[in-house]
Amino acid sequence: MTDRLNLKKVISQAKVKLDPSIISSFFPFTRKTGIVFFLHKEQFCGKLDFSQHHIGNPITNVLHGGIVAALLQNTAQFHIVWEKNIESIPEIIDISINFLRIGKGVDTYARASIIKYGKRVANVEVIAWNDDKFSPIANASINFLV
Repeated sequence: MTDRLNLKKVISQAKVKLDPSIISSFFPFTRKTGIVFFLHKEQFCGKLDFSQHHIGNPITNVLHGGIVAALLQNTAQFHIVWEKNIESIPEIIDISINFLRIGKGVDTYARASIIKYGKRVANVEVIAWNDDKFSPIANASINFLV
């Protein structure tokens, strides 16, 4: 119960200040991985601050697929929390990820869109890119229990 109250307080504070980075600083996982949420033109986005720890292949300097998947998942989950004012983190029912291009060893961004939000299930599409949002490195379709 305390976690839910703390989450509600953090989300409320982030909404008042229009600063989703407050949410990402609340969770140990997002802090540790370097995932930060922000608003761009009033749209909720995620950013993975590059770290050498994110490299899956040190010879080619390519991002590990797991860290890209984490960025996609977290951006989608917290996009729902931000847009729908819910008090708990949505649980994943299933996820389908397409890795489209190699992820470069630079900052990576993600943006989510809620496709359908029902009484129990939400479907979210999310894309990730490095330098150009019109050249995504990965996308995902995720169903959440809300």
